[in-house]
Amino acid sequence: MRPDIAATPLYVLGFGAWAESSQRGSLQGDDWKVYELVVRHFLACLSWDAKGQETRVGLRIGGETFHATGLYIEDMGYLRVYPYERWSDKTLPAYIEGEQLHDFQLRIADGQTQPPDLLNEADLIALMDKFGIGTDATHAEHIEKIKTRQYVGVRDDGRFIPGYLGLALVDGYDAMGNLQLAVFTSQCCC
Repeated sequence: MRPDIAATPLYVLGFGAWAESSQRGSLQGDDWKVYELVVRHFLACLSWDAKGQETRVGLRIGGETFHATGLYIEDMGYLRVYPYERWSDKTLPAYIEGEQLHDFQLRIADGQTQPPDLLNEADLIALMDKFGIGTDATHAEHIEKIKTRQYVGVRDDGRFIPGYLGLALVDGYDAMGNLQLAVFTSQCCC
């Protein structure tokens, strides 16, 4: 992530107290939530990294390959003070490559895959950060521009829905063979 020189970071400068009544110097409601977020983020930045081991297993049954991924958390690190980001243990049994499994159970469930949710503004900003588009100071301007130009519309729940111009743009990128742009644009808007 590129440093954003347009805004300075927030620092904890003093002790905040939560109180149910409106005592002088106490914080309530949203004020307390913002204070707690800033404090926890500050402490997380000073904490050590969380450490974990990811396990991947591939299983071939009847010519089909199935995959499972597990996570073993070795050290919670900054996650101890920052509950807004979560890791959860999902430990897989130890297997040996080429091992044949004799005691297992298969269940086939009828169903259909679901398309991913349409993006909301926070999702789009995260993708813009990931791909280096704009800065924290310009994200809102970029998003407003795609709405004004009708590349996307916004549903009542705040999720973007592709407009005709946005769909045409994706089709155009696809026709030019620029799949990377088409994939990013379709993930953003479709």
